[in-house]
Amino acid sequence: MVTGGHLYVGSVPDPGILRAGPQRSEVLVVDLGDLSSRSITLGTSAHRPDDHDSPGLTVDPDGSVTASWTGHDDDGLVHLARTAGEPVRWQRLPDVAFPPQPGLPRVTYANLVRSQGLLWNFTRLNGRTVAMSSADEGRTWSSAPLLGLPVAEGTAPDTPYVQYAANPTRDRIDFVTSTGHPKGIVRNALHSGYVQGAGIFRTDGTQVGTLRAGGPGVDPSALTPVDVPDGPAANDAASPYGQPDLWGSDLRIDADGNPVVTYSLRTTDPSPVEGKRFRHQYRWARWSDEGWERHTIGEAGSELFGAELDYTGLATLDPRDPYRVVVSSDVDPSSGQPLVSSADGAVHRELFDGRSADGGRTWTWRPLTKDSTADNIRPILVAGDDGTTVIVWQRGAYRSWLHRSMAAMVAIERP
Repeated sequence: MVTGGHLYVGSVPDPGILRAGPQRSEVLVVDLGDLSSRSITLGTSAHRPDDHDSPGLTVDPDGSVTASWTGHDDDGLVHLARTAGEPVRWQRLPDVAFPPQPGLPRVTYANLVRSQGLLWNFTRLNGRTVAMSSADEGRTWSSAPLLGLPVAEGTAPDTPYVQYAANPTRDRIDFVTSTGHPKGIVRNALHSGYVQGAGIFRTDGTQVGTLRAGGPGVDPSALTPVDVPDGPAANDAASPYGQPDLWGSDLRIDADGNPVVTYSLRTTDPSPVEGKRFRHQYRWARWSDEGWERHTIGEAGSELFGAELDYTGLATLDPRDPYRVVVSSDVDPSSGQPLVSSADGAVHRELFDGRSADGGRTWTWRPLTKDSTADNIRPILVAGDDGTTVIVWQRGAYRSWLHRSMAAMVAIERP
């Protein structure tokens, strides 16, 4: 996020850097003028050093910045902090504590969004996606389930994975959600909708639910289908990995108020990279009056690590241009050939800039990184001040959400 000439990036420092002591939730602040930077510790906890706990950020009406973060199913607390007069000075706000429920209340994720005059925070509580909202800048909150899958008695709920975006043109919050987690859902699909007032709507405008305290939330399959995985099933059709899956990456709103998404398809084809299991593809979709227009835009390479076979390096959308993306892949997006670095002879994930001049049907690619000695993953394109665009990504070794050694990288494109 960029505001007031500063870039803000939420993070949880690497376990290898921490070595010992409590987990820290931090914000990296970069002055885009002189390029100085500083990491600010927002809070510490006894949680694992888990990248699920990275803070979400939003700009306040007075120009300050609010951050929110949680543990990863560690407790029922949602934490908040806000800048106090300057980018590197922060003050804690009161925690939000969910009341006791059967078993310990457990929350994961914090997604801050400003819309309809309210401060919203979307989290996951005991497997259900919850919409929190505040009319007094975070002093008091109300909450209601947004998404939830039917749960058989005695079983844990599966968990939808969601991206959110404020849509000021239409005065609402758009979101795109998976059916659940690919490990528990066969042929995981993507669906879309929006929140407006207390209503939960399909993207086509049909109301399918209401935000209500104690309510069940909406089954993702009741929302507008963005895409459903295609392709033949493998021999082991009973396994969640025996059939293809979709997985969301980014959601933005174009100048006309239409949602645009990037996501990935895990095929059942073998990866072209030695030692990896599956081949992935990146896809792009844009909503119009005719519905979702979908296109495959390039090869996404292989799974990020063996325990999560649907994870990729991710694809981000330019907030100013829906026909520009930046992707991370360990193969060339056009040819699918593994990216063997001339620096060390190993395959690494590189960043590529993709552009479409025909409404998303075809894409051209150019490398942003090349011949690296480490992986480049999880790019984010951010609209800066005075027409600048900032690219943020991670470089290093990512073995899991608990075991990683990554540096935050920043590149600035000036007009």
